[in-house]
Amino acid sequence: MVKYPVTYKRNEKVFNCLYPKPNAIFKLICFPWAGSGSTYFAKWGQNIYDSMEVSCLRLAGRESRLEEPFANDINQVVEETVHALLPIIQDKPFAFFGHSLGSYIAFKTSLYLKEKYKLEPVHLFVSSMTTRLSKAWPQISKINELSEEEINSFLIECGGTSMTFLDDKQLLQQSIPKLLADVKLLSNH
Repeated sequence: MVKYPVTYKRNEKVFNCLYPKPNAIFKLICFPWAGSGSTYFAKWGQNIYDSMEVSCLRLAGRESRLEEPFANDINQVVEETVHALLPIIQDKPFAFFGHSLGSYIAFKTSLYLKEKYKLEPVHLFVSSMTTRLSKAWPQISKINELSEEEINSFLIECGGTSMTFLDDKQLLQQSIPKLLADVKLLSNH
């Protein structure tokens, strides 16, 4: 059995579990898409059998971590994620589900867990993400200099962004800083 540093404690700020299920036999850990928070996936726990507990990663700069600066180093995100995950996953089998940016973080987290702690999810589900070597990987330069129109075009090009979201100027203005921070997170790696 692998021993974990005693300094690792469950970090409720990093993972959101809205519906704790102490008798669950399995844990699903979700990783959200760029610009989003943890609540969408954390709510899945409400409608899932008591045999599964759902938690979702909460990145810096969102929800209860609003006062923290956005992450700018994917490796730092992975290390922070693993440190918060260890107390959550060591007692039961677990799987990862990542969507978009979350797929990339889930994949990197899986590799780090396996390399450093000899732990791995029983399954890694990835959704809506391509490899960095693919021509489909979004290319973006001078991210800080993009106009609102260029940001909208980029979001449409990436796919999965509803026109309702793009037409809601107030929601878009609130979301752009998170989206740009997450795109930078991928671009810097």
